Amino acid sequence: MSSTQILVVEDEASVAKNIQLELNSMGYAVPAVAASGEEALLKVAEVHPDLVLMDIGLKGAMDGVETTERMQERFDVPVVYLTAYTDERTLQRAKKTGPFGYLLKPYEEKELQTTIEIALHKHKTEAARRQMQQWLAAMLRCIGDAVIAADARGCVSMLNPAAEALTGWSQEEALGKELLEVLPVVNPETRTPLASPATKALREGMVCGLEAGSLLMAKDGKEKRVEGSIAPIYDERGSFSGFVAALRDVTGRTQAESALDQNAGEFRPNQEMETIGLQVGGLAHEFNQLLTVILGNSSLVLGQLSQSDPNHELLANVEKAALRATAVVKQLLDFSRKAREATSSS
Repeated sequence: MSSTQILVVEDEASVAKNIQLELNSMGYAVPAVAASGEEALLKVAEVHPDLVLMDIGLKGAMDGVETTERMQERFDVPVVYLTAYTDERTLQRAKKTGPFGYLLKPYEEKELQTTIEIALHKHKTEAARRQMQQWLAAMLRCIGDAVIAADARGCVSMLNPAAEALTGWSQEEALGKELLEVLPVVNPETRTPLASPATKALREGMVCGLEAGSLLMAKDGKEKRVEGSIAPIYDERGSFSGFVAALRDVTGRTQAESALDQNAGEFRPNQEMETIGLQVGGLAHEFNQLLTVILGNSSLVLGQLSQSDPNHELLANVEKAALRATAVVKQLLDFSRKAREATSSS
């Protein structure tokens, strides 16, 4: 507790001194005291406190609420109002700033300490959550699989860049749209809509894969062979809160496999096939290194999350998608090896 730095913003010098003594007796450090909003902003920039105790009535042009608004624009520091103001208008203004506490004078010393500790804990928790969200967002931007999330109503709530490229929908366009509108999957032979994998995933309460040979009708009219899975998401209380789908475009692979099957009897290794084999092998090795980083980081973060954390299920699905991708890499490496062996034996 002794390392906790608290800035006191109070316009009455005697009151500020008493608050400083109280905080020191609790084990907190008070690196500075400010009497006005302008001074408070300068002190925050100077001493970087862990928390600010803010009176609402201050000297100068800004009161405590406006000072807090300015402070939040520039700094990430929790603010606790310590004031005698109880009128409804002031309370409503203060609430809009999202304070970490609102304590009325006079107060008990234990009440002040409890409010401070709760505010510090809440700020630390929120900072960790923001960091996790930023980490997940960065990872979702980097991975090659298309990831689409939907809420409990089945309406799209997030697309990563790979999903935008796959579906032809931008995230801005897709938000709020029904999942099946953004992700229309049909039978490649009949072009009839396939049974919703989201419905199956919700019914079975587990990850469900798309039907083999699923054909995605992109927004621009292009048809793409896709494979992947969809899983239900549950909150910490076990209540259903939405879906997350992970898909990949396998059109090129499907066409290549079809061509190899059709020409299997006439296939003869040549220099061009050897070159293709070498290129495929090189790309597969590079992709495998990327997957190793994704899997390593996913495993590390999953180990720090509890099963009840709403981010756990999303990150677990990312890890599963990466594991499936390693199987694709193995197939590419096998193809490269066979191509080179066939060429060398001819």
